[in-house]
Amino acid sequence: SGESAAKADKDIAQAATLIEALSAKRRLDDFKSALAEAKKRGAGWRERIKDGLSRLPDHLRDLISRG
Repeated sequence: SGESAAKADKDIAQAATLIEALSAKRRLDDFKSALAEAKKRGAGWRERIKDGLSRLPDHLRDLISRG
């Protein structure tokens, strides 16, 4: 529905803001650690994470993928 799409867009925007803030504070490793923990919760979680990450701006995906 349009309402769930709007919520998803809002969630992605909030995630982007969080990632940018953690990066600015040099705490991106905390985010990566939480992401790794979430991925351990199963295939459904991994699929939603993959979908969410694909919707982030390129520069944020690049930040997250850097080792």
